[in-house]
Amino acid sequence: MVFEVENQERNRAEVFDALGHPTRINILRLLSHEALSFADLKKKTEIRSSGNLQHHLTKLNGLITTNEYGKYLLSDAGNDALFAMNNVEAVYRKGRRRLISDSRKSRMRLSTVVVALTVCLIVSTLYLSNINASLNQYATQTLITAQNQYANLTQHAANLTQYAARNQYVCDVMTGSLDDIGYASTSSGIPIEIAPGQSFNYTMMVFSSLNRPPISYCFPDRVTIIVPPLESNASYYRQGFIKFKLKVQGTDPDNTSRFHLYPIAGPVGWNGQVVAFPLSDVPPYQTAQMEDIYSPTFSGSGIISYEFVIPIETFGNYTFHLENLKSFVFSSREESGSTIAIDYAVETPVITFVTKPLQEYTFPTTSPEHYDGRVVNSGERIVRIRQKSGFTQPSPVAPTLSTDIPDTTLTALNTAALAIFSATILGILSIFTINRKKIWRARSDNAG
Repeated sequence: MVFEVENQERNRAEVFDALGHPTRINILRLLSHEALSFADLKKKTEIRSSGNLQHHLTKLNGLITTNEYGKYLLSDAGNDALFAMNNVEAVYRKGRRRLISDSRKSRMRLSTVVVALTVCLIVSTLYLSNINASLNQYATQTLITAQNQYANLTQHAANLTQYAARNQYVCDVMTGSLDDIGYASTSSGIPIEIAPGQSFNYTMMVFSSLNRPPISYCFPDRVTIIVPPLESNASYYRQGFIKFKLKVQGTDPDNTSRFHLYPIAGPVGWNGQVVAFPLSDVPPYQTAQMEDIYSPTFSGSGIISYEFVIPIETFGNYTFHLENLKSFVFSSREESGSTIAIDYAVETPVITFVTKPLQEYTFPTTSPEHYDGRVVNSGERIVRIRQKSGFTQPSPVAPTLSTDIPDTTLTALNTAALAIFSATILGILSIFTINRKKIWRARSDNAG
């Protein structure tokens, strides 16, 4: 008996987990109208990643099923779950309409309070008008002193700005770019053809420039690459990268093709990380896990290109696998793949990132956080200007102004403060009186 109760609770939890994402709710609603194939679901839900869509379909296991044509449709449990969800939304909309009605009543009551507060503020303003004469006299006496002190402060601030520009900032200078070709290895411009159901492995044998191999290779399925070792500290960074470019083209104009690309092996310490934002980020680059690439279906004359960048922190063999799918579903029907031709290139850019004193460069600057990246020396460009760690900028001497305010001014200020305070207390008491019924009702509901 206990096992049955636990099993029921587990089933309920799985249903709520399946309905816990707007994409999965959208999938259920789409399937409530008609049966859809995987490709149709991907198009209607506007999900680009096939793996992401497959994840949501797996979560909906038990709520959806497939027919004899391989299309997805709602199961009985899926219809029940969608019906229950629609009922919950209907209850929510009904409560929402009631909340709006109560809100309108509350606004009418609060309008009364606003009017009362406005009256009190008008009275306070009449008191404040009596302060003007005293303050005008005080302002005339202090104006000349403030002007003289402002001139001294302006000169002092100019001196501080000049001092900060020379000592407060450092700049980060970068040499190289992920767009630089460096060493390149290609397939000699001769595409490799892969028949449906066949695959192709490409291996990049990466060696450190401090430990070069006795023999280098450059074959259609493997290549030897030399990359400098990673160096990184507080003021210096250098790293080599591998940029892999792939171009795939169909060979049969009357048929379609689709392929699968993914890493199958790498050196110890590499877990499939690639540069996340290769052209918009500043070193050290952010990395992300490389996902399996399933190409979209393309015609025999179509061309598909991919590229990814690997930061080299460990040396060894990096192997990637490309499979030409023999069959796949396209436009709700089973398609047979056709022969594809692949061409690729491997580039090895190297990036150096050095922190230098700002005063080494001739252009002026005081406090920018970023720079436009213009080249200042041969191959160097400033990508960031930042404050030097541990720098303490001297503070300007604040002007000393007289704080002796006439007694008549203090008396008027006290009177105005008392009037404003009284108006605020009146407003608080009014709001509490209007809403006391709601407060007691909420307490009664909580006690019940």
